[in-house]
Amino acid sequence: MVIETYNLIDISFIFSFLNSRVSLPEFILYSDFTYIELAVSPLLAVSLLLIIIRYRRNKIEISYDKIDKRDIMVLEAIKRGYKTLTEISSFTGLPKSTTYRRLKKLTDLGYLVCNREYGKVYYEINRPSRRKIIKTKDIELNEEERNEK
Repeated sequence: MVIETYNLIDISFIFSFLNSRVSLPEFILYSDFTYIELAVSPLLAVSLLLIIIRYRRNKIEISYDKIDKRDIMVLEAIKRGYKTLTEISSFTGLPKSTTYRRLKKLTDLGYLVCNREYGKVYYEINRPSRRKIIKTKDIELNEEERNEK
């Protein structure tokens, strides 16, 4: 109870200084704040803000298990020159909704790049991921061969 009363007295003390047209340096000089508290409080606020930003950034992650046969079909269609959703869907024989989900998954994983030009969306293979695609395709095919034997 005493702490609450003390806080109310501090607040009224601050407002009385602000209403009497005292400049800010005089307010700091006559208040209970020390220079260390004035220097530490902005640093504390900035560090808490950085912690919150890092926590939110690490929390948002998209994870997929692995690339399956349908994803490889979509990548193969793009490799052969089909670039739009309709072209890729007709090449693979998959419905447009399934093809779109696969394209979004591969884009999120970094295998594809999505380009928008003149109202159309084009998909291309991301250059740094070409090695990954080849390795993944080989791994998938090797696993299928083992399962067939």
